[in-house]
Amino acid sequence: MSGKKKALIGCGIAAALGLVTLLVLVAFLLGVVGGSSQGAKPVETPADTASQPPMEQSPPPGFALEDLKLTAVSLSGYWKEEDLIEDDEEKWIATACVVVKLETSLMLITNQHCLGLDTLFAADDDGQPEVKAYRLTVEFPNHQVRTVESIGVFQGNLDLAWLEIDATGLTEYQSLGVPSQIPSIAPGSEIVVVGTPMDESLQGTHTFGRVSALRSFDDSTGKEINYIQTDAALNHGNSGGPVFVKGGDRYLWAGVSMAKVDGADNLGLVIQATNLIGRDDERWFPANSEGVKSLFNSLKHE
Repeated sequence: MSGKKKALIGCGIAAALGLVTLLVLVAFLLGVVGGSSQGAKPVETPADTASQPPMEQSPPPGFALEDLKLTAVSLSGYWKEEDLIEDDEEKWIATACVVVKLETSLMLITNQHCLGLDTLFAADDDGQPEVKAYRLTVEFPNHQVRTVESIGVFQGNLDLAWLEIDATGLTEYQSLGVPSQIPSIAPGSEIVVVGTPMDESLQGTHTFGRVSALRSFDDSTGKEINYIQTDAALNHGNSGGPVFVKGGDRYLWAGVSMAKVDGADNLGLVIQATNLIGRDDERWFPANSEGVKSLFNSLKHE
């Protein structure tokens, strides 16, 4: 909390205490002046409170089905790597989840493999990629487009990555919020997958299924990673998008689409959102050619 906010809160508390003291003193004086030896007569309050406005109730947790598309954005990537004979380049699409707004930035989460780094580093043939171009862009449901400014990569092999974009002027999205508790998930739970499968024109596609099993595996640092196995359709481009579990008539954020197992029917994997709880080991890099060069050197020396 900033010093300015602390000062404002302190002033507010002091003012409130002063007001309470003043009211108590006035009430005491009125009781002494206007009261009899048997004490002041209590003020009667009307029994009918129907005219009182009802207390505002907080919205139930989760999202309505029609709002789920506002929590996801299409993610497009491009890189070019210099080669002796012909430059290598690649384009791809994926999905990202809208998590939280921090001041003027909007923080998104996606899969690390949706950053295109694996194929970029594999294209290098001399141990040091000559990255000529690298960019990531996201598109919102109302077709507003933003360039990703920086990426946050976790240690170990947790297949998640943060994306930071400028939130100025964005008008149509809903934040999922940083997860703080585990929604009720069990085999048989109904889930919804939201994303941009195969092509940008299919943004906001919903596929439906159930939880097949809950899985846990340790990453390369020994930390446990929790997964959801599902029979819901996961296609190329769904990676990085939000997955929801149904609770009553609301939908709770449960995880991030990760992969469809090729050669298997109805076998997809979702990284549970709760894997983000307590994780602060991400390393941040600019989402440009110099940034991914630095990331490559950082990974090379691990």
